[in-house]
Amino acid sequence: MQRLSIATIAAALLAAPAFAQSTDAPKSGPSLTETLGIDPETGAAILQEAQEPEKPKWTGSVNASGSLSQGNTNKRTAGVAADAERRGEDDRLTLGFAWNYSDEKDATKTWTISQRRTRGNAKYDYFLAEKTYAYVNASAENDKFSDLNLRLVLGAGAGRQFYEEDDFKLSAELGLAYYDEDRYVGMDEDYVAARVAYSLEYTPRDNITFLQDVEALPGLEDAADIYVRKDSRIRLTVTDRMFTQFQWVLDYDNTPAAGLDRVDHLFLIGVGWEF
Repeated sequence: MQRLSIATIAAALLAAPAFAQSTDAPKSGPSLTETLGIDPETGAAILQEAQEPEKPKWTGSVNASGSLSQGNTNKRTAGVAADAERRGEDDRLTLGFAWNYSDEKDATKTWTISQRRTRGNAKYDYFLAEKTYAYVNASAENDKFSDLNLRLVLGAGAGRQFYEEDDFKLSAELGLAYYDEDRYVGMDEDYVAARVAYSLEYTPRDNITFLQDVEALPGLEDAADIYVRKDSRIRLTVTDRMFTQFQWVLDYDNTPAAGLDRVDHLFLIGVGWEF
């Protein structure tokens, strides 16, 4: 066998780059310089624009209701409500406001207020895991004809977002709350309560949505102290932004002021806009 000379080996090594650059050789993938982000012709670094994460957006709705009766019955009603939510990657902020008013003309032709109630609420959720979150919440309400100068609820606890799809959302919460009632005439009261709540949004068809929020606050010191609020809505979409809505709000106070009923019902039909 004839040994290869040093000159023969050198010639073979020099010919290898020319073979590698042959147009007939298939490319198996990006070159090392391209992988490292370097321009193979100039040797300069290739700058790539970093994609910024999508910023959280506010979504929600504003709706209004009202009626006017004249003749044998003279009555005026008006209502405004707004809900907003900002959903981030790890948190969620929910805000709500409602105002309802009515008056009617009595036998002396004098307009007398028959309803005036205002309510605001806020809740912040921080997701500890994909579906589990911690929350803090607050709500304040004034209702002249329920003898409520201020009903204040402050709470904290944990929740579970079982579903969060476009057509079905369901969450439940469990925690503690401080409940305080400042009355115009009756005796004030305050106590620590457990808080059990759930929120449901279901869209069985493109133009129909059912929403319901329920909150129960049983007192931990006295079993007679129980407050429950249920807000149910059926929404019919008219256009991309406009909708009509029927709303039923039920308030249950097991220990109302003397002479008042435990249950209050509020029924509303209105028109709203989504954003």
